[in-house]
Amino acid sequence: MRDAESALLSEQGLPKRPFYKHLIYAPGEFTGYAAVVIPGVTEGIDAKDEARTQAQIDALAAALNKSAAILDAAAK
Repeated sequence: MRDAESALLSEQGLPKRPFYKHLIYAPGEFTGYAAVVIPGVTEGIDAKDEARTQAQIDALAAALNKSAAILDAAAK
C-alpha cells in the first residue's frame, strides 16, 4: 500500500509549488492550507491554461497507472 501511495507523488511537484508533490490532494495555490482535490488539473483549468492542464492530466494518468500496477502486482 505504501508503494501504491508513493506512486501518486510527482518528483517535480505541482506547478508553482514544487514542494507539494501529491497529485491527488494538496493545499490549493490560493487557498492557504485548504485542500484541493486533483490540484494540478483543477488549478490548470481555473487558470484557463490548456497546456498546464494537459500536462497535469498526463502526469496524473501516469501516476494512477503506476499505482494501479503496483496494487495489481500485490494482489497476485
